[in-house]
Amino acid sequence: MTDDKRPLLEPIPFNFFEEQFHSYKQLSGILAQQPYVSDYAAFISMNHLSPISTLFIDANQRILYINDAGLHQANVSREEVLGQKLEKVLPVHLNDTDFQQIWNDGTATNGWNGTIDYQHTSGESRTQWLKFVHFTAPNGKLAYYGIYFIDNVSIRNTDEVTNHLPYLDSVTHLPNFNQFSYDIHQIEQTALPPECAVALFRCSNLAEIAVLYSKEVRKVVVFEMVNRIQAMLPENYKLYRLSREIFGVFTNPLADMNSFQQLLETIRNKLLEPVITTEQTVFMNIEIGVSSFPEETTSLCTLLEDAEIGLSQHENSKIVYYSKKMTQDFVMSLKTVARLTPAIAKDELEMYYQPLFNHDNEITGAEALLRWHDSELGYIPPNTLIKHAEKHGHISELTYWIFERVFKDKLYETLPNISINIDVTQIEQPNFFQMIQTLVNKHNVDAQSIIFEITEHQAVENSEIGLKVMNQLKALGFRIALDDFGVGHSALALLGTLPVDIVKVDASFITNQTIETTKGIIAKHIVALSKNLQLKTCCEGIETENEAKLAKTINSDYMQGYLFSYPLTVTKFKQFIKDYIISDE
Repeated sequence: MTDDKRPLLEPIPFNFFEEQFHSYKQLSGILAQQPYVSDYAAFISMNHLSPISTLFIDANQRILYINDAGLHQANVSREEVLGQKLEKVLPVHLNDTDFQQIWNDGTATNGWNGTIDYQHTSGESRTQWLKFVHFTAPNGKLAYYGIYFIDNVSIRNTDEVTNHLPYLDSVTHLPNFNQFSYDIHQIEQTALPPECAVALFRCSNLAEIAVLYSKEVRKVVVFEMVNRIQAMLPENYKLYRLSREIFGVFTNPLADMNSFQQLLETIRNKLLEPVITTEQTVFMNIEIGVSSFPEETTSLCTLLEDAEIGLSQHENSKIVYYSKKMTQDFVMSLKTVARLTPAIAKDELEMYYQPLFNHDNEITGAEALLRWHDSELGYIPPNTLIKHAEKHGHISELTYWIFERVFKDKLYETLPNISINIDVTQIEQPNFFQMIQTLVNKHNVDAQSIIFEITEHQAVENSEIGLKVMNQLKALGFRIALDDFGVGHSALALLGTLPVDIVKVDASFITNQTIETTKGIIAKHIVALSKNLQLKTCCEGIETENEAKLAKTINSDYMQGYLFSYPLTVTKFKQFIKDYIISDE
């Protein structure tokens, strides 16, 4: 082997490799004809007899020479590998990206030196030391490259090792993303790739577990997750740890999709069982995304990406199976957020306002509604826009624009009730409360005129951050409204959990209803309960005189709907209210 600083053989041409040889005897004969035989024969003999697996390759990564130790480790004959590509006899699992890194680094300098953690075919975890040596050659001669392998864990403790390529997760010792990439590449090389599938498992509250309990508890949960999955995996199924939070179950070949789906349901149910530690009982929030080849995913190279698209749906209650429509939706979400930032910078988004009326036909407030009609994408519904912005990390930017635009429009200087829709993803953003404080001070906003209209009740109820922020906003003088009240099993409980001021009765209890219908009776009792709790009420979705009559009969405070006005731009809204007497309440 050479010293990187003083290459032993650099002055010596390597032209003997330009001739064919298939045995040590033939090699010795070739060497004997060289003028520098004494120096060179000793070097070649050392490599040939060394217990270290040794190969020489050319610039096309084709094998020119392999010693006996290399043949033994690869379990091949010399005739099988000479002239073949290096990947045919590599004793370790290297994916294309990692080998290209070694090749680029090694050919650009004198070489590459490092270790590779991988899982042997026996299932044993091993560490392989690899040394890549670039032997430069004089003008007119070909350069050659030496590769040396030592399968020895202790070598990692030496000063010589400067790089590390892990194919095993350092905590669980499961195969990692590098190994998965290698395995997929091997399948792609086959003439007829078999049907296969991958299921991604994510414990979405893993970070919260570490914060609420400790890092040790998180580690216990991770190992429990691994043990539960592994205990249920049949033959031909392999478990990977692809990232800190995501584990992957890969089946190759996939014998039966129905059986695979049943297995995933069984695993999911097992993972949802509590993890009992010495001091805590911990529950995991489990999200699962699945893709299969070739049923939905037509390319093996996108199998993992498609499963990630399914996982990105953030469905804790079910397993999400990838479909091509998800890719279309995902691409649309990427296009949307790509155009969102410049649209915000150019002020191309708009806030529309829909008035609230009392039963004296007076405008008592307005609901601010986000609108965006993009020149390329067309109309983007506000719920869709917020969802895409949250998924791709633009929710804080969008939320800031919404509040600043409403505060700039200053309708709160004329009307006592201006409501702004907000959901838990916006409330939970870092510094949300500080952002509101900053904007209030900047625009001299009267907090008592602003209403935060909560659109996802249960999500806020289950969010410690959301509840904290709601109470902070309440302390500043803002008011809280529950939008679409009556929908969902826990609606009534929210009245005792959130600091509520206004209840907006969902349109489904008003549309085409009367005081005698079941839903009309429910609406009546919602209003009565709210009044007993000293809360204001508003009936939404009123489009006919009969629905307005129902709202008045059940004694709600406000009415809102297309019967009175569609949402209007701020300019048109200001013109609209000039025709009405503004209530002083």
